[in-house]
Amino acid sequence: MNFLHRFDFNLMVGSVISEHLKNSGDIAFHFNPRLDEQLVVRNSRESNKWGPEEREPNAIPFQMGKEFEVMILCEQLGYKVAVNGRHYIDFKHRIPISFVGILSIEGNVEVDKIEYKYIPQTYQMQPSISPSMIPVFNPPLPYYHIFAEGLREGTMIYISGRLNSSPDRFAIDFCTGTDPFSDIAFHFNVRYRDSVVVRNTCQRNNWGPEERDFSGIFPFAAGINFDMIFRVEANGFMVAVNGQHFIECEIIF
Repeated sequence: MNFLHRFDFNLMVGSVISEHLKNSGDIAFHFNPRLDEQLVVRNSRESNKWGPEEREPNAIPFQMGKEFEVMILCEQLGYKVAVNGRHYIDFKHRIPISFVGILSIEGNVEVDKIEYKYIPQTYQMQPSISPSMIPVFNPPLPYYHIFAEGLREGTMIYISGRLNSSPDRFAIDFCTGTDPFSDIAFHFNVRYRDSVVVRNTCQRNNWGPEERDFSGIFPFAAGINFDMIFRVEANGFMVAVNGQHFIECEIIF
């Protein structure tokens, strides 16, 4: 294999660039021109496993030493890629686009310009950023944040942190208020000593049945940084940890 004649674009899951993400993080869309094989491979990677490759069409619109322009359009059903102003391929979503937070470019290529654009559809409103969405750095604990407009479907909350050297447990709660007796719509409780993450709800001071099962390995380690994404869905939450999908939790509240 002649890797000097290859490069790739990756749309990756996560919000913090780390060695773990680079080496084994989830990739929602991998676009890999291989001039030595005269084809462009497309794929995705989840839980450190590559999915089925897509290689058609075989015609490759790239040439060594020649300038090119690639446009990746993110749509509801998948990605559309145009090269040099012409549509090239479609790639259906395998990982929810809402989990994508990082673009990486690697390989034998020189990049002149990268441009990001949002093109609103006729049925969509132009997104805006409210003051309550400004990032918060190194907050004291316990920390409380009030969502002035409440949580809406599609809202994503990014949390980066680090366990101390002798951790026990910590919790992230989505509550209906700030007083101690408020209902908890989603309780995410990391219990390091038991190597488990407990999920639950609490209504009228009564806890519901706990959820503890999850696929894969326990993703938290003493003294190591972690990166979490909470996405609000119509019926619950989706959670990713360290660039990997972790759990889905349906909320009946």
